[in-house]
Amino acid sequence: MRYLLALPFFLAAPVAASDRSELAAEEIASCLGAAAAGGARDCIGTIASACQKGVNGGDKGSPADCLNKEAEAWMAVAENRLEALRKRLKPALVDAVEASQRAFTAYRTAQCDATGEFFSQYSGTASTGWQATCLRDTAAQRAISLDDWAMRMEDFE
Repeated sequence: MRYLLALPFFLAAPVAASDRSELAAEEIASCLGAAAAGGARDCIGTIASACQKGVNGGDKGSPADCLNKEAEAWMAVAENRLEALRKRLKPALVDAVEASQRAFTAYRTAQCDATGEFFSQYSGTASTGWQATCLRDTAAQRAISLDDWAMRMEDFE
């Protein structure tokens, strides 16, 4: 049983930027809920693609801006999954999952900063897109992993 209920993103009325981030996270959560086994990765790119086209009531954004918006949405989904896990796990396992989250955050920051620096040496302003892609993809992988853990927990309850 999924624990996040999302409204279809395309039905949302025009909203403030902070509300758009929340709606983007809800759209991703909805996509994850509808994804067939192994299909969660198909949800990666949905927010950035719509943003770059200016659909769903949003302004058309630059590729890097749109990727960063999607990265934020994936991190919000990951945090929601993490919070749900915290409530259901044994204390020792909560400590392990939180240590894992801290390690992930440090890795993500270092990896994506290095990605940005590497590409700034060779492609100038395109480096912002590469860095944003890194942020989006690592956040998505973490959210998908936490989503998988939450689903598997249901098998053991």
